[in-house]
Amino acid sequence: MAASGGRRCLLLMNSVVIFLCVSGTSTAARPTRQLQNSSQNENKVLRTELIHRDHPDSPLSTNASHSERLAASMERSERRRARLLISSTDFQSPVNESLPIGEYVMKISLGTPPQERIAIVDTGSDLVWLQCQCGSNCVMQSDPLFDPTASTSYSPVPCNDSLCAQPNFIPSCDSSCRYAYSYGDGSATDGPFVTDTITLTDSTGTLSAIPGFYFGCGQNQTGDFNGADGLIGFGQGAISLPSQMGSIYSEVFSYCLVPQSAATTSTSTLQFGSTANSATGLSQTSILSVPAYPTFYYVPMVGITVEGVDLGIPSSNFAINLTDSSGGVIFDSGTTYTALDQTSIDAIVQKFQTLVTYPEVNLTSEGFNLPCYNVSQVANPTFPSMAFQFTAAVGTGNVDFPLASENIFVAADNLGHYQCLVIDVGVGNSVIGNIAMGDHLVEYDLVNHVIGWKQQVC
Repeated sequence: MAASGGRRCLLLMNSVVIFLCVSGTSTAARPTRQLQNSSQNENKVLRTELIHRDHPDSPLSTNASHSERLAASMERSERRRARLLISSTDFQSPVNESLPIGEYVMKISLGTPPQERIAIVDTGSDLVWLQCQCGSNCVMQSDPLFDPTASTSYSPVPCNDSLCAQPNFIPSCDSSCRYAYSYGDGSATDGPFVTDTITLTDSTGTLSAIPGFYFGCGQNQTGDFNGADGLIGFGQGAISLPSQMGSIYSEVFSYCLVPQSAATTSTSTLQFGSTANSATGLSQTSILSVPAYPTFYYVPMVGITVEGVDLGIPSSNFAINLTDSSGGVIFDSGTTYTALDQTSIDAIVQKFQTLVTYPEVNLTSEGFNLPCYNVSQVANPTFPSMAFQFTAAVGTGNVDFPLASENIFVAADNLGHYQCLVIDVGVGNSVIGNIAMGDHLVEYDLVNHVIGWKQQVC
């Protein structure tokens, strides 16, 4: 998640942001102009792959063991949440300790002719950028740098362009727009803000070359982007990929993440646009408007159930404090582990310890602070079901976000003999992470300001 030009950071879980003035609909201004195509694309759907960082096709992957990947994911998740807790007075860039970022990557093609690159997907920021002619100020990547001189459609953005008026862009614009974008972990990028043609493959398999896509041509980078070619912002801001593609794909995008156990062998699906089939049966809650930090996807969580029984956690535990902007719950695919307040975690643990009969083992030395269970003698272990409850987007009442075992437990060993409950303590706010989203279709509708979901095999 991005801080405002190094001057402001989110006070929440994945970036450094805080949101105020909560309401059921967003009042944030949409882009002043969006991508246009020569054909009528309002009903088109684009499907592509989301690649987990540990998948062999990802530039972020390593030859790490199961336990090493698990330990690294815990550290990344903790650091990502910490980024949201950095106030504007605390922000410093760069940091001395470099932390690899990013949980998913995707391919993106820019330029004429297209130059295909692979970049980190981030629902906690808005800017799309690729490394360009940066010389000694580049960070490591396996692909060639994006070459603007090789593109016949590359064009600098003039200073009077409305999308140059971003809070994190360089205010003293001479002849063309520049940006300076900082992230809460201390990584940063700056360079010209430009437009070029983006090439997409839609649901018919047809290539669509769409001119006028805004992105950053990164000339100075600091931090560790794990060999990726750049970063793709999926936030709610005007310059994010979903917002710019809104006129073509109705400002709707969705993903279906394979569970963590399959992430090293299978890719997940990312879709732009909504279809009747995908929308059928979706439970929906509102995206809350927090004007001070409009990038994040805040949602009105009100409770938690285990085996259908409400744990009696006050809804105020999940609410945003309008005085200091603390609290609240965010959907964030860039955070691995769900984080909740300590009171909610205690209630969950107490309930599970009552219901689960497998032998409990202490694996705190391995980084697991919640109960772990020895299931080595059980052919098909099962655990109690759990659900997060949210205020329904339409009508009255609440809707459940159901959680299967793989959404709340992880195998502590490569044989799966030890299953551990994984919910981190959220300090300042709560986060619904990507493990909880596994085997769910999750759809973001930026026009109607709702997030919908349903369980399905991804």
